[in-house]
Amino acid sequence: LNFKGRVFGSDFGCPVWDELFAAMPPTVALSSTESASSVADSLEVLDAQTSFYTALCSGNATGIAELFADKADDEELSRALAVDASLGLTNLSTWEVILAPGNRPELVTASQDCVLLSPTSAVSTCIEFPVLGPTLLATQVWQRADSAGAWKLLSHRTIPYRSEE
Repeated sequence: LNFKGRVFGSDFGCPVWDELFAAMPPTVALSSTESASSVADSLEVLDAQTSFYTALCSGNATGIAELFADKADDEELSRALAVDASLGLTNLSTWEVILAPGNRPELVTASQDCVLLSPTSAVSTCIEFPVLGPTLLATQVWQRADSAGAWKLLSHRTIPYRSEE
C-alpha cells in the first residue's frame, strides 16, 4: 500500500478497509466479554450501535427503521445490487426476512469502538459472536444532520474475522 491507501500495480484504487483488517487477523484471541472502548471518539455513536443490535436481535422493525438514515443505498451496496441484478440472483435479504422469528441473529457483541470522521460523520466497529456461525467483524457508517442531531445508520456490514489460533 502506498501513503494514499492504493495498492501498487493495481487499477482497483483504495482497498476496502474492513476487508484489509480481516486479511490481517488480530494477534490475540478474541473475547466475547471484552468491553467497549473507554476512549471511543463518541459514546453517542456507541449508544446508537447498541440500539441497532437491540432492535436487530429482538426483531424490532420499527427500531431498525428509526435508526437508518433516509438516504439512498451507499455506493458499495449499490454496486453489489447491480452485480446481483445483472446475474439474476441476490444474496441480500430484506429487513422483513432478517427480523422474522427464527431468522433474527442470536449474538453477543464485544470490543465496540468508534471514530469520528467529522462532527456529523462516524464509523463504528465491533466483533460479533453469533451463536451459530463464524466470528464477524462488523462496521457501521453513521451520519447526522448537525452536531446536535441523532446519529443515523448509513450502512452495516459484516465479514468473517478471527484470531490466529
